[in-house]
Amino acid sequence: LESTVSQLQNTQNQLIQAEKMASLGVLTAGIAHEINNPVNYLQAGLYSVETIMAEKEALTADHELEEVVNMMKLGIERITNIVKGLSRYSHGGNQSMDKCDLHEVVKTSLLIMEHELKDRINVTKRLNAENNFIYANDGSIHQLLINLISNAIHAIDGPGAIEIETKNSDDSIELKIIDTGSGIDKEYLDKIFDPFFTTKAPGIGTGLGLFISKRIVTEHQGQIHFQSKKNKGTTVIITFKSWSNGDASEKESTIRG
Repeated sequence: LESTVSQLQNTQNQLIQAEKMASLGVLTAGIAHEINNPVNYLQAGLYSVETIMAEKEALTADHELEEVVNMMKLGIERITNIVKGLSRYSHGGNQSMDKCDLHEVVKTSLLIMEHELKDRINVTKRLNAENNFIYANDGSIHQLLINLISNAIHAIDGPGAIEIETKNSDDSIELKIIDTGSGIDKEYLDKIFDPFFTTKAPGIGTGLGLFISKRIVTEHQGQIHFQSKKNKGTTVIITFKSWSNGDASEKESTIRG
């Protein structure tokens, strides 16, 4: 009876979390759309300014003015990329599977988390996998990467570093996220995927991030495990099957099982 009650509670928690993620997806998609509209006005306005200045030969004559215009272009491009990242993240509620660029997910996830990395944590990317595509739900993989990168950030108190590596092995792609954070006690390593288990201070973590991350990896027929020592940092290793030109419908039926 206790086991049945526990399973029902876990199922209920998963359903609640799934509903929260679906609502977050709708909210994020709406925010991305609302941001996109004024960005379009900015782009149109900047194009008009450039055209007028070009006609008056002001842009090429004034290097300071040209630098300001280039900075505005860079800002608009950055906003556009963030909106794209939010749009991809919002697809988490859509369970469809397709060809997914893992390297692009890494870059977008880092872009979304950049405000927490800036001026404190140095990120090194070694994206060496030649076949960097997997068969996956794009939004779920974004959720996975953001969860893991967020954990790495929160584990680092003060300045630190995060390395993200990919490589191919046979028909698989291996993703590593290595941080210089506080690490995990050996006694807790077997518990980190349990729902609601957290070593963070009260009010900071829910204890669902790694539980959800493992579920996402399992749903994609992948593997995830941690290597960590207290005060020595943590390495997360995720393995997915690389994309091949096989029948996608057959893969989907296999993954959904």
